[in-house]
Amino acid sequence: MFSLKLQRRFAYKYGDTKHYKYVVTIPEEVVEKMGWKAKDEVNWEVGEGLLSLKRVAEAPLTAEVAVTPYKDFRDAIEKLLKAEPDGLTWSEIKTRLNLPQKVPNNKWVRQMEEDIGLIRERIRGRVHWKLKE
Repeated sequence: MFSLKLQRRFAYKYGDTKHYKYVVTIPEEVVEKMGWKAKDEVNWEVGEGLLSLKRVAEAPLTAEVAVTPYKDFRDAIEKLLKAEPDGLTWSEIKTRLNLPQKVPNNKWVRQMEEDIGLIRERIRGRVHWKLKE
């Protein structure tokens, strides 16, 4: 049987209230024995003084594999922006193309400026993406 320590870590302050998260470090040999991997989805259940953890889904593909390759990303954005000559915000592009990224990869954005003539301009406080005319 292993003994683990419950650790309390400061998470954030909201108003005058401090909020904490609690962390239990599971030894690597236990994780391996369970067949778990980092980023696996784990559900938890609480019983009388008992916390049960159960893996419900394997971890998604790593970021390098899950991210749409640059060429596909570029081509999809170019096609969308050709259909929207007035431009779109990143949020609109992300929604229409169902992209997983919260924010675009900065290197890819700069590369698209050269590759497809991407222009980003601020209009009424929002950055719009469009193609050179």
